[in-house]
Formats: sequence, structure tokens, C-alpha cells
Amino acid sequence: MDISNWELHILDYIQDNFRHVFLDVIIPPLSFLGELGWFWLVLALAFCFNKKWRRQGVRMLFAAAFCGIGCNLFLKPLVARPRPFALRPQSYPGLVDFPSEFSFPSGHSTVSFSAACSLFDASLSFIYYASLVLALLIALTRLYLYVHYPTDIIIGAAMGFLNAWIADKLIIMLERRSKHFASFINGSEEASVEITSKS
Repeated sequence: MDISNWELHILDYIQDNFRHVFLDVIIPPLSFLGELGWFWLVLALAFCFNKKWRRQGVRMLFAAAFCGIGCNLFLKPLVARPRPFALRPQSYPGLVDFPSEFSFPSGHSTVSFSAACSLFDASLSFIYYASLVLALLIALTRLYLYVHYPTDIIIGAAMGFLNAWIADKLIIMLERRSKHFASFINGSEEASVEITSKS
């Protein structure tokens, strides 16, 4: 993938106009929430132990697995896009260690949106919207830190939506094929939903 000059201009604009000591303090730990998806995995496991939220938790785990396979194991080495700081080291703020993987797509953005979008049918809608906002903030930190291009996080977000959709369809398929899985995912001894009505 060719490096777009306009993307580097955007990153430089952020460095020139938005760098602030306060942001320098809060952005690295905010970005760390997306590191290897650990925060979202902990949240997903917590949901899995709650019958009310189990479907969302399992969906998050499936979507995160698709992220790891599609993003880190396949696309990053296939596209092999160098990080922006590799081209303009003088612009690198040095707030985090140099990431060792390739740039495209953003793993932070992909896993965060994979997890957040998996909560689309959460009974408490504010959790879904709060998760989307957090996913967006995590993705934007990668621009501030000069470790990703805008298209890295945009495509990562799109992949996140796709991962959540595929995970949802996989769960529906498994429900249809296994009463035990249907009972587990719905938090009951007996499957309490009409699986055939799902699409």
C-alpha cells in the first residue's frame, strides 16, 4: 500500500496544533486499553459470567478472535505498511514504545470496534454507545501517538463492524445446531428463544 502524503500531513497537523502536556499524560494509558484487546477481553469474560449479558460476551470473544486472525495474522504481514514514524522519525512524540508490527490496519481500532459493535443489542443502550465512544477515542489516540495513519483506523473500525456481524451470525448458526449451546448462550437450562425465527 502506497503511503499517502495527505495522511502524513494530517498526522503532522495533529502534532503541530493539538499536542498538549495534559493530552501527553492521558493519551498513552487510554491507548493502552486497546493493547492486545486486554480491556475488551476482560469485559467480555465478565459478561460471559452474567446470564443476562452472556450472548454479548461470547459475541465479543468471537469478534476479537476474528480480529486476531484477520488483522494481526493475515492483513498486517500481507500489506506490510510501514509505520508513519518510520518515515518521519522527527515527528514521533516518543510517548510510547515503537510498535514492532506493521501499520495496516490498526489492531487497536479493529479490536475495539469489534468488541463495542458486539454490544449492539445490549439491554442497556448507554453501555453500547459508551463502548463505541471509547473505541473511537482509543482509535484516535493512535493518530496522536503517530503510530497509525487515518486509513489504518478507519479500515480497522470497518473491520470491527464486520467482525461483530460475523460473530453474531456464527452464534445464531451454533444455536440452531446445538441445544446445549443455545441453552448456554441464553443463560437457561432450556433454550428459551425460537431459534428458527432468527435471521
